Amino acid sequence: MLAIFDMSVVNIERYNSELLKRHVDEFIAYVDDPDCCEGMSCSNARLICTAGWPIQKIINSFRELKVSNVIISGQRPADFRIIIAANNLHIPIVYKMHGLYVENVKRNISFYLLSFKKVLRTVGYLIDIGCFTNSIKLPFGILLSFVVGMSRKYWMKSHFLQVDHGLVWSKYWQIWHEKNWFMTPNKRWEVTGNPDTLKFSKVELNSNNICYIYQTLVEDGRVTFHDMNDFYDGLATVAGKMNFKVNVKWHARGDATIKKSLEARGFIVHNNFPLTTLYVGHFSSLLGMVPLVEGKIIIYELDGHDTPEPIRQCATSIAHNIPELERSLNLGSEARESKNKQAEYYFGSDYSTTIEYEVIKSYLNG
Repeated sequence: MLAIFDMSVVNIERYNSELLKRHVDEFIAYVDDPDCCEGMSCSNARLICTAGWPIQKIINSFRELKVSNVIISGQRPADFRIIIAANNLHIPIVYKMHGLYVENVKRNISFYLLSFKKVLRTVGYLIDIGCFTNSIKLPFGILLSFVVGMSRKYWMKSHFLQVDHGLVWSKYWQIWHEKNWFMTPNKRWEVTGNPDTLKFSKVELNSNNICYIYQTLVEDGRVTFHDMNDFYDGLATVAGKMNFKVNVKWHARGDATIKKSLEARGFIVHNNFPLTTLYVGHFSSLLGMVPLVEGKIIIYELDGHDTPEPIRQCATSIAHNIPELERSLNLGSEARESKNKQAEYYFGSDYSTTIEYEVIKSYLNG
């Protein structure tokens, strides 16, 4: 029996969309967040909420349901307890990257204040990891990495946390995972290409449109609501001066209140991917698709968030304030240099629909 774990139903269906088109047998969807554990559209899914579960309960569930293979798409405390449980039973684990990663992730203090229940649940997971593994070093290292950005070097190589296969978008990300997250799958890496090349229907726009790629930075505690609103106000002002219409590629996990505030500014929000000439964003993995559709990327660098190297190499220009953003948009509309080769190197080219499926099928048939 195949099991897929993620924080929400939306993530399970989004990150595994191509696999689930082929996998017609029943599978188990383990979802960690109790507020995001409903609305599964797959009729062959058995949905189970694991919020607050200790590792031993996960082990018992794996045994009872005869789980033969586990897919994860993150390296968070909630994922680690799934990995530990699967390794305890010698169940193969397939890790798949789901977005653009940075070496160290530090949360804004507002995240801990506004997500108190999640914080308590995560603290419980860390205590459980320590008790199950009889290790203080492991949960303490995880805590320091997620709170203050300490390197994963000191704990990530634990035998409790190893996976069997790693699915990445390009060779670059294999090297990145090994260098920054100290991951080395027990079997091998597989390069799949970028799933974003298949995922979105495209909305074609004319040249007086720009597209802003929305990220859940406020929702994830990366940036304050106040700071993001200042940026949106600035973007609206610049667009008005330059006679641009602002289109927004919305994120499935975006907060409805923020969506309404963007629409109130006159921004046009799309679920599909708008096709235009100029794109504005911060460090979303979706920006890696832009050169592949002959678009130009203007990065607006937020305070405390350096632009990751893959995005930097694919960008036409990087702005640090609103006047620089205006100049960048002017220059970007005239830029001729293609960043297509950089985009393919850092983000992968066309997604293979067979590689992931063949890896999973080999375990289910084994």
